[in-house]
Amino acid sequence: MPRPVVVVAQCVIFLAVSAIHALAAGPKIDIVTGPKPPALETTAASELVAQLTRLYKAEVKLHTEIPASSENLILLGSPETNPAVKALGAAWPKLTEQGHLLRTVEVGGRKALLVGGGKPVATLWAVNELGYQSGVRSLLFGDIDPAEPTPFKVEGFDTVLEPVHPVRAWKTVGTSPLGAVSWGIADQKPLLTQLVKAKFNRVVLSIDTRQPFLAKNVKSDAVPTLAVGFPFRVNGDTAGRGAFGGLKQFQNPDFTGKSTPAELSQAGQNYLRELIGAAKAAGLDVTLHFTGPDAEQAGTEFSRVAGTIATGNYVSVDDQLTQASLAKDGKQHVATLVLGADSVGPLPQADQNMAAARIQAMVEQIQAKDGRRQYGFIVEALNPSDIGPLMHYLSRAGFDPTITPVVANKLLVDAACGSGTDSPMQKGLDRLQKATVGIATNDPEFVPFGPDFLLNEYHSGKPAPKWWADVQNDYLEAMNEMYRANGHSREDGRQLTLYFCRRMEFGYEYFNILTALRNAGIARDKKDTETQIAELEKAVDSFNGGLNAMAAVSRTPSDRAVIAVMNAYGYHPVKAELEKLLDSQ
Repeated sequence: MPRPVVVVAQCVIFLAVSAIHALAAGPKIDIVTGPKPPALETTAASELVAQLTRLYKAEVKLHTEIPASSENLILLGSPETNPAVKALGAAWPKLTEQGHLLRTVEVGGRKALLVGGGKPVATLWAVNELGYQSGVRSLLFGDIDPAEPTPFKVEGFDTVLEPVHPVRAWKTVGTSPLGAVSWGIADQKPLLTQLVKAKFNRVVLSIDTRQPFLAKNVKSDAVPTLAVGFPFRVNGDTAGRGAFGGLKQFQNPDFTGKSTPAELSQAGQNYLRELIGAAKAAGLDVTLHFTGPDAEQAGTEFSRVAGTIATGNYVSVDDQLTQASLAKDGKQHVATLVLGADSVGPLPQADQNMAAARIQAMVEQIQAKDGRRQYGFIVEALNPSDIGPLMHYLSRAGFDPTITPVVANKLLVDAACGSGTDSPMQKGLDRLQKATVGIATNDPEFVPFGPDFLLNEYHSGKPAPKWWADVQNDYLEAMNEMYRANGHSREDGRQLTLYFCRRMEFGYEYFNILTALRNAGIARDKKDTETQIAELEKAVDSFNGGLNAMAAVSRTPSDRAVIAVMNAYGYHPVKAELEKLLDSQ
């Protein structure tokens, strides 16, 4: 007689599992695009489907016509690309090409969410804005989803965004091995995607005429150089070696094995072509900025071959950025926001107050309507990971003239890391800013980056200046605050907080290295070999401590470049000097 009991038990389990599945099932959503959406709107639709599925476990279906019935309806696109949006008539507001919106509309007696923009890339921005309002935070290394997204709905939306700064550009390539020139195309593509999510609309490719990117170098008798120092040895006794996954050398991977001028030139032309194509496919306009000998001649020649517009040493690939946009003529101007000076090299830097002051000055000029026109900004930074919170601020400031870095940081950290994290994170960022300003104020030429930048400290014969200890303490306190933030953060958010913990640790150890090298040099000059050895050992310990800290959170080529450069120009020669001294004892 026990069999009916088993059957009943199985039925109970079945009903319980079914109930759980019913509770876990997300909303059913229908998305309507145009019959032949442009490529970027196809990307927008794919992003929207992924977003809704990921956040809400939604059952999403794509349509090219409005379905007869729908629990949740989203219209995607613009009147030019989607007949269903065109049929809304006056519900579609007047938008510029960069304007985008999230608006609840009426469709056949039912509510629907309109997600669209003045041009296809703006529709993609609208999708990203929907994600933002759901709690997603897009940083340059990737997206952080909220622990609990805002409840899904199609009602209650009426957000219309127009740009405060029409040009929001990111500068890339350059000549520093610590910067984007070390990034292969496979590294660049995800970054370009994240820039679009941050509503940046242009990349400026900084090309030196001595690099191997042109069909014929202006100085044809010179061997083209991608970046000084490439390739760097990272095998054997290398501090932070774990960051390289067993590689023997570090450089831009797209140039690996290329050594002759012809090989370098061909690799450079391929790289430039692919980078331009990837940027445009992602939804970014492209400008080339030529530097070095005969830069204007290089710009003219490139524009002639490519059939584009040249203005001095600037070349607009898409013909949309004209002379008035970049000329510093008092009427229109694109400000360059340098968020990490090349001269300071591997140290983490970020000055949120400087960025905010520059942005606010632009807003005030726009509001003054006195004929001066701040057209936008170009962000220049060696390591994108160092400026995640600042980039988040700039992405919001591009469309909101009232936002401040502190408000933006809270919006970022609360969503990404959870409550209780924003206060220590902000204190850590304030300390990082204090360190950045302290270096710039005390010594604008502080340890100028180059092949001898660390050994020069060893040979200087001078004691460490007193202000070094103050700045080092700022990095230490920044690290402590970041660890407090990390302790409060939920697991997913720690990809933001832990990075800053270890990066600040590197900053602290960097000053230990400099101070030890200065002390070792003074001891050498006094022929105090015992102290010289002790100080060099301190430097070696700090190289290992700082670079292993970097290796633990390394996620970009710029992170790995810091490790490679610090080994090549510091750890390896200092270790060799130490071993020579020990052998002589």
